[in-house]
Amino acid sequence: MDGGRVLRASLAFAMPFARATRIAAQVGQGFAMLFAVVGVFVLRSPVLVFVALFVFMAAGEERALVQTRASLSGLPVSAAMVTAFMSVETRHELQHAVDLMLAGDQQDFPVLEGGRYLGMLARAGLIQGLREEGPTAPVGRVVRLDVEPVEASWPLERALQFMRAGRHSAVPVVMRGQLVGLLTLENVSELMMVQEARQRHAGVA
Repeated sequence: MDGGRVLRASLAFAMPFARATRIAAQVGQGFAMLFAVVGVFVLRSPVLVFVALFVFMAAGEERALVQTRASLSGLPVSAAMVTAFMSVETRHELQHAVDLMLAGDQQDFPVLEGGRYLGMLARAGLIQGLREEGPTAPVGRVVRLDVEPVEASWPLERALQFMRAGRHSAVPVVMRGQLVGLLTLENVSELMMVQEARQRHAGVA
């Protein structure tokens, strides 16, 4: 691992940090695969194979972390939020949310009460509510009240950390107290792929 960091530091003198990390990770994973082959076919050492697996995974995680930071750096939540989304009211029946989910790609729904944001209804909660309450039960019985909205002006990386900490697949986005969008992990991933492609085209990743 220390060798990988030294290699990355050396490469970073001649190229962007994200690109240096990617190359160093690829080299580290290559050595890890070599160690695994030696451990299995030459030394027959389970310990060496385990170490090789650990190094391979650690290098991949480091590359993913740095790439995420590089891709999202400087971007606000508004750059990745979904603006064409559907919401449900607490008075709506669960079947209404089911119909919306099956009719499109949206899996998580902001729940409103009197036009104001109250909480979230995720797919898992919707399915559980159908089992326990039935399709005619109001959404208000199963809404999650602990999903706080994020501001559209927040740094995207901060919002992503917030989502991971709370294990949220989607969070509502507000601007001056008004619900203006939905931030999903899927949309963030798509934005990261777009950003990485742009950076590689420009020769900075």
